[in-house]
Amino acid sequence: MTENPNDPKNNPASEGDNPQQPVTPPNPEAPAEPQAAPAPDAAQGGWPAPPAGNPQQGPYDQAPYAQAPGASPYSQVPQPQKASGITITAMVLGIVAICLSLIPLVHYAAFPVGAAAVIVAIIALVKKRHRKGFALTGLITGVLSLIIAVVWSILVATAFTMFGEVAGETGNYTFEATSEEAAEVVLMTSLDDMATGMQTLSGGETLSENVEANTTFGSVIITNADGSTGEVACRILDEAGSVVSEQSASGSGAEAVCSVAGFME
Repeated sequence: MTENPNDPKNNPASEGDNPQQPVTPPNPEAPAEPQAAPAPDAAQGGWPAPPAGNPQQGPYDQAPYAQAPGASPYSQVPQPQKASGITITAMVLGIVAICLSLIPLVHYAAFPVGAAAVIVAIIALVKKRHRKGFALTGLITGVLSLIIAVVWSILVATAFTMFGEVAGETGNYTFEATSEEAAEVVLMTSLDDMATGMQTLSGGETLSENVEANTTFGSVIITNADGSTGEVACRILDEAGSVVSEQSASGSGAEAVCSVAGFME
């Protein structure tokens, strides 16, 4: 067989003329080059470019609320209602009335003041005056003052009744008074007659009298006369002869007081 001289396999020189380039393996430690992000395209769903006419307006900017011409921006703010004079009067009367009703004996003045507070408060509520709370305060305090005043009146009346019953009781006693020098003696048998049995004693004299005296206010009072400094003494005995009260004192102006009930000692 005849060999073809043009066949590269039969031409060794051709292999030297076209040597193959060695392939360089990739370096795993070399960082990969960042790829530029594609620019958003409006046709592909990207953000649209802002309009050129208003570059500072954001996507949430809104037009200001429309306002009627000539309208004030504060016209819709509710103004506080002023309290009327009648509601204030009712509240003041009620507060004064309840203060008066808390003081015994002074509580009698709470009756007219509390009644006035109730009447004025009712008028204010019927006429629907402003600040109804003031009128309600006057009504409540006025009613409470009347209730408290009634309670105090009952208690005072009961106390005076009991006191009168006790003051009306009497008993038989022996009143005695002695002095070393001149002295003045007062024998008091009842509250109505405090000067009963006023006498003057000379030095060394003893006074003794059987009297019917009030069981609460019956008493003996002996006082040294001007210039006397000796001892003065008093004593009260009951019907059985038992000592109920006994006192003594000495010196200028000395005074001894003996009481059937013992509260003046």
